[in-house]
Amino acid sequence: MSDTQVVLTEWQSRTVALPREVAHELLAKHSKHVQVTPTEDPTKWVLRPTSIVGAFAVADHRFVIRTKVPLPSLLALMDVPPKSELIMGDTPVDLDAVADLQLAIVRLFCAAVEATTQRGIRRDYVQRAERLLAPRGRIDVREVIRRPGMDSPVPCVHDDHAANTPLNRLVKAALVRCGRMPAVSPIWRRRLSMQRHEFEDVDHVGDLEWASRWEPSPMERHYRTTVALARWILEGGSAGDRHGSSPVSGFLLDMNKLFEDFVTREIGRALEGRFVVTGQDQLSLGQDGSVTMFPDIAVKDSGRAIAVADTKYKVLDDQLARIQDYYQVLAYATAYGLKDAWLIYAKSPTDRPLRDVLVRNTETTLRTHALDLSRPVEDLRQQIAAFADRMVVQSRVMHPA
Repeated sequence: MSDTQVVLTEWQSRTVALPREVAHELLAKHSKHVQVTPTEDPTKWVLRPTSIVGAFAVADHRFVIRTKVPLPSLLALMDVPPKSELIMGDTPVDLDAVADLQLAIVRLFCAAVEATTQRGIRRDYVQRAERLLAPRGRIDVREVIRRPGMDSPVPCVHDDHAANTPLNRLVKAALVRCGRMPAVSPIWRRRLSMQRHEFEDVDHVGDLEWASRWEPSPMERHYRTTVALARWILEGGSAGDRHGSSPVSGFLLDMNKLFEDFVTREIGRALEGRFVVTGQDQLSLGQDGSVTMFPDIAVKDSGRAIAVADTKYKVLDDQLARIQDYYQVLAYATAYGLKDAWLIYAKSPTDRPLRDVLVRNTETTLRTHALDLSRPVEDLRQQIAAFADRMVVQSRVMHPA
């Protein structure tokens, strides 16, 4: 474990004493995570994290960036199933008591894997081609013809009920990665090791390509929490962290992306069966197809957009949004032919109400809506469902078909 730990909070500045070489490496390699500003004292630096939260190491310093969002709400943003505060035996995983996001996710993942393996590791039939002393399955005639005169072993093709499936490889890869995190305590490292033993016949190269689209079959539902956490554990580090053998350098999450995906997902669920909700819909500003844009959220009815919104995780500084945000959604509304466009922000309980802006010389209103991420998860989902209905009801198309 690193000798020195520096705890920061997203979007909050803190003056910290750092060796010059550590500060320079922060500037060179982690400028997207932390803004670094020198002070009059050459030994001290002002550090201001961005919307990236988690933990990473630089030399013998470990930097922990805390989120302002309660961890149960953060799990909802990550699309981890509700009630994931699992208890295994007498050991509770108390998420609110863990300030270090990396360690909280590791502990929760370990408990989730324990619950999964207790119900049984998923096995699938995998076709194998191999030479066996005793025939099994069917004899591989092509192989016999290709290599005649070999009586034994016999080339066979058979189905094997194996655990080495993409699902289990993903879990094994995340277990291996967690075991290489230096900050994990010996107790949790031992529990992770015990779970790796359950997957001893499984490769540990996890493919993330399918994980975000995965829907469990009835026989795989007990994997839901485990797979969701495994995906984030593997996505939260570099490719070298996932596949190498050296200690893992960090675990980082982009709150902007989490917030965007969560809001898009929840609006889609609220309007399911009535409208089609798309994320990152491709849209051209120019009549000739030039200037391609990708609105965060578009609501469509019979293929035509009836509402558009952009998400902004960073909390507002005043009653109005940032100017560039207004420009952005105004362009979306104009290209779609809508009289309304929405900016969806995260907020804190002390923020003042937000105001809408009627654009001069147009009929377009730029509307803002704030979501309080400090509320319980079910309240938050109800907020979004009510907003989704409001957005559709208030939608106004400039030129109805």
